Amino acid sequence: NELAVMPVTSLSQRSSDALITTKVKAAMIDRSDVFGNLFKVVTERNTVYLMGRVTQAEADRATEIARGISGVQRVVRVLDIVTEAELKQPPPAPAAAPASAPKS
Repeated sequence: NELAVMPVTSLSQRSSDALITTKVKAAMIDRSDVFGNLFKVVTERNTVYLMGRVTQAEADRATEIARGISGVQRVVRVLDIVTEAELKQPPPAPAAAPASAPKS
């Protein structure tokens, strides 16, 4: 559980978080072994949250990259870890709602 009730962040903290997010995304794009577009990166109070549907190797590499960025205090992985075979399959479609009978 990552929920914390805290005071509103300052403008400088939000700016710092935005800079960290940008650095993490740029570092992922620079690497050939990680597809940066597979991850959603959010930073809050110097904690980087990595989200996405990736393989274990991609998750480990992205975590290593994020930890290497200056200013990052912690990395939280909120990832759906899948195998290579599962990654090639499209995600399951949501179940369709049952059709309702027309009213007379």
